[in-house]
Amino acid sequence: MNYPTFFDAVRLADTASPREVAEFRQLWQWRVRSLLLEHGDAPEVFMVTPL
Repeated sequence: MNYPTFFDAVRLADTASPREVAEFRQLWQWRVRSLLLEHGDAPEVFMVTPL
């Protein structure tokens, strides 16, 4: 699946139709879910540091 990027969101901000915005939101959530579920324990993807 070709997930959207942050830059896609910026480009769509002023020109997207309500349908396109809804589609982007759904794809973005799938991207986040995929990252967390498939790569949540991968040190190359996430770096957790104490504050």
